[in-house]
Amino acid sequence: MRFAFHCPACFRTVATSVTPQSPAVTCPCGWKRPLEASAWNGDHPRECLACGNADLWRQKDFPQRMGIAIIAVQIVLTTMFWSWRRPVWTYATLIVFALLDMVLFAVLPDVLVCYRCRARHRTSGGEDRTTFDLETAERYRQERLRLAEK
Repeated sequence: MRFAFHCPACFRTVATSVTPQSPAVTCPCGWKRPLEASAWNGDHPRECLACGNADLWRQKDFPQRMGIAIIAVQIVLTTMFWSWRRPVWTYATLIVFALLDMVLFAVLPDVLVCYRCRARHRTSGGEDRTTFDLETAERYRQERLRLAEK
């Protein structure tokens, strides 16, 4: 399983591969977090492999900036066609982008993201996890703020 996390020692983003047989998650700087068998549920993680947090959410593995760029192109095109009084082209553009969105949603794999440290676990499992929960995210955001004050 591919895994990306921010190292708590050197603050670099580290991308690595781990398996249930891996003894630890390591960073090139020397930081290490031992992995136990209880951290795995088959071939996907039961908890965050970087910080041990059990709260993970499932999302599509797609770059957000690219998604925003696609929406911006759609807005520009539909606005141009609408201003040129081409309603058929406007609606066709909306339909094409809606179909593109459906195809991307069906094809792209899921990724598990940790609420606490934002580590990304690229795994084929995790169907038991829920999507993003704003209340849980706010709880961890408040936790980060309290730790920053100390």
